[in-house]
Amino acid sequence: MLTITRANTLCNNPTINEHEVRVSSRNTSSHQSSKAWRRPRADAVKINCDAAFNSDLQTAALASIARDSSGAILAVSSRVSPASSPLIAEALAVREGVLLASATPWPKILIESDNQQVIEAIRGGTQQWAINQIVRDTITSSRFLPFCGFLWTNREGNNLAHVLAQLTMASGSPFRLVSSLPPAVLEIAASDASQSSELRGVF
Repeated sequence: MLTITRANTLCNNPTINEHEVRVSSRNTSSHQSSKAWRRPRADAVKINCDAAFNSDLQTAALASIARDSSGAILAVSSRVSPASSPLIAEALAVREGVLLASATPWPKILIESDNQQVIEAIRGGTQQWAINQIVRDTITSSRFLPFCGFLWTNREGNNLAHVLAQLTMASGSPFRLVSSLPPAVLEIAASDASQSSELRGVF
């Protein structure tokens, strides 16, 4: 996991254990093999990010949704944006997650995406020239957060953000308020909360 603080940027967390995602590793960790969303610790907030891409219109729906250790939805943001590829769309979604975090007072943030290429690029691993500027912008924005970490998860662990992105693309309308979320999203959030286990070894 890449962790970023105001005083120490682009550094690996020294407290990693076997339960934490190592995005650059090809081995399957216990978190990577989990088929459900995993809640953050009580003192942290997790923001899941995803994108839906329309190749005909060259647009993407970007979705970010923040939840606490109980699975409660704290904040949400989705919108439609120009994008020329699925990879760019996914990178933009992660950047939106950081911007959502920047508008909150939360001291510890986990940004989670199911796109391994984007997370690897943010961590300083394999670089993708098509998203280099977006990655730089994401890292710069995250430096203003008290503490921020970036994690990869599988699609099942990111299902809520995935569905929100799909709904945003279908409707063409953004979601900015938790109270505006459709029942389908709330049902998934409730299911995630009832089935989740704690994401250990982070922070």
